[in-house]
Amino acid sequence: MPLERAAAAGMAIDEDGNINAGLTYAAMLARQDISGVRFDGAAAEFFELVRLISQGPTSVDEIRFLIEKGYEPVVRPDGLVYVPCDENEHLSVPGEIALELEDLEVLEEQRITG
Repeated sequence: MPLERAAAAGMAIDEDGNINAGLTYAAMLARQDISGVRFDGAAAEFFELVRLISQGPTSVDEIRFLIEKGYEPVVRPDGLVYVPCDENEHLSVPGEIALELEDLEVLEEQRITG
């Protein structure tokens, strides 16, 4: 039943029961644009999560948000940060490492002193 409710709410669910973040984000963005009503509360948080998973985080705060929500973003040797999942499989390269909160503290210190 939860998958049916999720699909009815506009989430894109694949045949394995996984949420497709990119399609879900696009559907939620369209719904928000059509209605003119911004998401709030839990819906706004979910909207932000699917955006970050599908598009990738671009700031230390966004990476921190993902980690605090239980996601495990990784950083590639070229600096690209993404959340590993089925739809982001193509982004994986040898040498990537998991990011942890301690890593973000180092990045912030470098940003302040650099």
